[in-house]
Amino acid sequence: MERPHRTAAQLRDMHILLAVAKWGSMGKAATELAMSQPAVSKAISDLEHVLGLRLLDRGPQGVEPTRYGDALLRCGTALFDDLKQGVRELQFLTDPTVGELSIGCTEPLADGFVGALVEQFAREYPKVLFNVVTADSATLRDRELAQRNIEVAIAVSYTFDPPPRRRQTSRSCSTIATSPWRRGTASGRGDEISSSRN
Repeated sequence: MERPHRTAAQLRDMHILLAVAKWGSMGKAATELAMSQPAVSKAISDLEHVLGLRLLDRGPQGVEPTRYGDALLRCGTALFDDLKQGVRELQFLTDPTVGELSIGCTEPLADGFVGALVEQFAREYPKVLFNVVTADSATLRDRELAQRNIEVAIAVSYTFDPPPRRRQTSRSCSTIATSPWRRGTASGRGDEISSSRN
C-alpha cells in the first residue's frame, strides 16, 4: 500500500509540472511558485524517476512536454479541476446560491450581450462568482474549453449563403461549445446552454 506522504508529494510534483508546462521554463515556474529553481528541477526529476519516463524535453529555449508529458498534463489538469470542483460542491451543499461560473466569449460580446446577461444574473444570484474570459472563437474552443478554463464559450458566427443573384450574410450569436454545468454553479443543473439571434 502506498504511503500517504508519497501520494501528497506526487500531487505537489504534478502541480509543479503543470506550472513548468504553462510557463515553458523552470525559472519562470519557480518564480510563480515562490520556489527555488533547483527545487523545481528536482521535483520534475523525481516525478520522471517514479514514472520511469521523460516528461519534458530541456533545451536552450526552455522546456517542452514530451508525448508522455502531454498525456500526464491532461490528466493533471483534470485532476486539479476535479479537486476544485469538489470544494465548490461542498460550498454548494451548504448554500445552493453560492457558485462559480467561467464564461468565454469574444470581446464585443463581453461588452454587449454577455456583459448584460452576467449583470442580470449577478443581481439574482449575488453570491455567484463570474469569470469572463475574452478571446477569439478558435482560442475559446481549442484552448480555454480544452484546458477546462471555462464552462461555456459564446461567439458570433457568420455564414455566407449566396443566392443566384446576390450574396447575403446571416449572423447568429450561439454557444459554440460547452462543458456541462455541474453542482457548484448557481443552478446546480447539468444543462448545456444554447442561444441564437438572427
